Formats: sequence, C-alpha cells, structure tokens
Amino acid sequence: MDDPLLLTADTAISCALEGDARGISLLLHQLDLDETRHVSICLATRAAEAMHVTGACAGLTQEQIAAVWDFIRTNGFGPDVG
Repeated sequence: MDDPLLLTADTAISCALEGDARGISLLLHQLDLDETRHVSICLATRAAEAMHVTGACAGLTQEQIAAVWDFIRTNGFGPDVG
C-alpha cells in the first residue's frame, strides 16, 4: 500500500467500525482540503467494494446490490436511525 491517504481511509473505517468518532476526527483534522477529498474518494470506493463483495457473497446481482444501497440511502440504516 503505497498511498498513505488510503491507509488513512482504512484507519478511518476501522475507527467507524469501533464507534470511535474522535479517532476519525483526529485523522481528518490534520489533512488539507485536497487530502480530505482524496480520503473521501477512498472511503466511497471502499464502501462500494464492501457492499459489492457482501452482496455477491449473498448471491445478489449488481442491480440488487444497487437497490440495497438505494434503500439504505433513502431510508437510513445504522445506529443513528430508529
């Protein structure tokens, strides 16, 4: 892994999985705007990869995976909802 910002994105994901918002904040506050944009792209890519792999392992088609994401996006999902 040659891209230190990809490592930052992966570390942010680890923090999120552990519920460590402060850790994410500390990671991102040290970045400039271009670095923050790059990390955002990495995070979006990693999220899409994770959804694709999880959906494919569950036997879903690409269209079904996209429909799951659309449902989550429009209805919310996770600890902040419900």
